Amino acid sequence: MNLSTQVYLYSIDTSAFYNEAELELHNRLNEIALEKKELRKKMRKSEKDKTIESAEIRRAIKSCSAQFRLIKNELYNIFAENNKTRILNQDFLKPSAVVAMFDGNSTRTFGLERNKLYTDIFIVRAYFFDIVKDIMSDSFYFNDDKYIFFTASAGQIRTKKTVFIKEKLWEEHKRAIMCGLDIEEINRRGGINVNKFLAYLALGHGLTGVSEGKPVFQNAVVVGTSLNPKIEDIELNGRTVRVLTAEAEIDEFTYPNFVKWLEKQIAEGSAVTGSVEIAASKSNSPIIYDGGYKEKGRVPMDYIYGGYAVISIKPADNSAVMLELNNASNSTNTNEEGNIIMNKEMIKEALADEFKSVNDKISELNQCEKIAAELNASNEAAAAKDGEITALKVEVETLKGEINAKNGEIETLKGEIAGAAAKTAEIEKKQLISELNEAIKGFTDEQKERVKDKIAAFKEKPVQTEINSIVSDIKCAIADKALADAKVVAEQNSAKEQYSNTMESIYGSMDDGVKPAEPSGGGLY
Repeated sequence: MNLSTQVYLYSIDTSAFYNEAELELHNRLNEIALEKKELRKKMRKSEKDKTIESAEIRRAIKSCSAQFRLIKNELYNIFAENNKTRILNQDFLKPSAVVAMFDGNSTRTFGLERNKLYTDIFIVRAYFFDIVKDIMSDSFYFNDDKYIFFTASAGQIRTKKTVFIKEKLWEEHKRAIMCGLDIEEINRRGGINVNKFLAYLALGHGLTGVSEGKPVFQNAVVVGTSLNPKIEDIELNGRTVRVLTAEAEIDEFTYPNFVKWLEKQIAEGSAVTGSVEIAASKSNSPIIYDGGYKEKGRVPMDYIYGGYAVISIKPADNSAVMLELNNASNSTNTNEEGNIIMNKEMIKEALADEFKSVNDKISELNQCEKIAAELNASNEAAAAKDGEITALKVEVETLKGEINAKNGEIETLKGEIAGAAAKTAEIEKKQLISELNEAIKGFTDEQKERVKDKIAAFKEKPVQTEINSIVSDIKCAIADKALADAKVVAEQNSAKEQYSNTMESIYGSMDDGVKPAEPSGGGLY
């Protein structure tokens, strides 16, 4: 099989369909994401070196996360407001976006030449589903050509990828790709599971070729032809059950690896499980069941048998099993053509044991998966808590350092305040002493003598209210002295008057008409 026969396409993501406003916000998100990534690297290094910087880095990471959420919500709002058909941005078609697709049915049908790069088909990966919804519902344009949704294989669905095709190319070849069917007819007959339809439609992408002279279709889904479907009663696990059975022919040329797998399963006695595919008949939609639809145990009455889908990982229906397989073998139990002859009883007996074994294994696996999930959750929670504790310890140490620094600053400020208070008190003291001196400067030292102790005490510890008290005391002292002096004068005047009266009484009879001399201020006369 020649693996070099390929065609080349572009695989892009939903950012290739942004308008200018969306692209600007997208670029800002990328910048924040890169900044956050660098901060996480610094965080890991800081935690390893046990430095206190990790708390600051953690706060920066939280800030980045908050900004990222805000811008992302703003981007979602812009997505919701879009009402225009989107256009593919040519700038996103870079050499790094080129992927290869093997030569197959689709490439040959579309006329794509090998080893050439085409823009007829694009693979789009979804990062924002609002964009995917827009281009799936309303299509998109590139170089004035309209592109529509084509398909998505099972693998592409798991990786959130879809395939878009140029509309005129699809219209030209859609009957060949869909083997003559059309979506309207499928819907008219009751529809089909969407994922299955897309998987079938995507089969043309697969690698095909010739190996040892035989055609090989590695990704083909149709491995044979189903014949004679009917509902019948069979014995299974000691009881009679009614089931839908059918015969089928499997073509080894179509799916050689599948046939080998079936041989291995039968040789090991393992059950081949799967899913029975039926559809509504032409006259009825949906399928008619005996007694109506049931979740389990339903019996179809009017239907079209579509086939049997073999599922090797997890069966869609545990009761859907292969009962017989006739295959080429060297076994002695063969017919004239060399095919193995296996009766139903042998298969049913082997399957009954296998069913029990498989169910037991499934139960064990489910239990193991549950325990593993619980352990993983516990480990993740423990790791998260350890990280939080480490971060908190670092943050505590950081806060302790900050507190010590602040305490030092407080002590310094207290010293400065105390110094300032002392200076202020000294200034206020001098100012009050100055005010006292100003208030008593008009008094003589003799007048201030009475309050000299009070003045000395004031100068040691000045008080605003004491100034008035000292002045009042000086004035009182002056008043007291004035009263005392007045009393002395009064007493002197009284003595003078009494003396005068006495002399008059003595010398009055000898008065010759001459008035006695008036006493002067210097003496009696």
